[in-house]
Amino acid sequence: MTSQGGCADKATGLDLATPTDPLALLELVTERPRDMSSWVIGDAMSRVRPLALHALAVETSNPYVATLVAKAKVGDSELTLRTSLKAGQPWLEVELEANWLERGGPGSGTPQLRMRFPTRLEEPKTRYEVPYGSIVRGLAQGEEVPALRWADAFGTIQGRPAGLLLVNDGKHGHSLEGSTLALTLLRSSYEPDPLPEIGSHSMRVALVPHGGTLTVAEMTRLGAAFNHPLQVVAADLHAGRLAPAGSAVASVSPTDVVVGAVKRAEGDGSIVFRLLETAGRASTVRLELAPLLGTPTAAEEVDLLERPVAKGTARLASRSVSVDVPAHGVASVRVRFD
Repeated sequence: MTSQGGCADKATGLDLATPTDPLALLELVTERPRDMSSWVIGDAMSRVRPLALHALAVETSNPYVATLVAKAKVGDSELTLRTSLKAGQPWLEVELEANWLERGGPGSGTPQLRMRFPTRLEEPKTRYEVPYGSIVRGLAQGEEVPALRWADAFGTIQGRPAGLLLVNDGKHGHSLEGSTLALTLLRSSYEPDPLPEIGSHSMRVALVPHGGTLTVAEMTRLGAAFNHPLQVVAADLHAGRLAPAGSAVASVSPTDVVVGAVKRAEGDGSIVFRLLETAGRASTVRLELAPLLGTPTAAEEVDLLERPVAKGTARLASRSVSVDVPAHGVASVRVRFD
């Protein structure tokens, strides 16, 4: 089961996919039985790939979106995989719907469903998102490691920089084996919970090929955008008080700083902006606020518990808020509005 064709970065023309070993390939792995199956991943006893398809069809094909649907069965489980490419969207999206009925046991082992992303990368490394940061891990023998919204496999192809960013919406077990990135989707361990995964599941991932030029800040923004898609909400017909388009934050500089959260303060109606520095350079960050939230009247630096920092660096000038953020650090600013 796989997305069809290559996976090319249009800016450089580099194709990261291997024709004989396609991307987004589902694999069924059965782990050897072992104690503490919920907490320790066992050695692979068997692997099945590719999974046999019983349906393959083009669901949508127009100038705005193209969607290919593949269906397969694994034991008693039914899998539906949708691969979509949308106009103007910077990623190839893969959605899996699974009615998962597989059970593990001390006699049969632990069934595990994974998705593999073989690449043509030479001497690859992988950077993983961690809470308010990222880390490059020197593990390439299939060891599973945790990550949040994204993992970026990067290296070279014929001497040219290249990479494949894998974004997900809630699956965190990643691994790199050689030049193949993988993501664990479902795993039917059997102790202490004998049936942890039985039921219906829906999960999404996205592939972003690139020429080795994506910054950590850009990856973090892509991960946030993928996990918080535009929501359409019905409303009655009315004139409205707001402009047809707007945002809370007009701009952030320098660009290596990411807005990690915008939230209402715990103690009052002010707004807390949490900022993350991603490039390892201490910066004085300037946050330009848009009119959507009103007119800012005061700003102060706070800690993660939203207590004022003794020697805070936050300053307010008209609609601009500035604050010092340490290298790879986090800073929070509480802003009051009229």
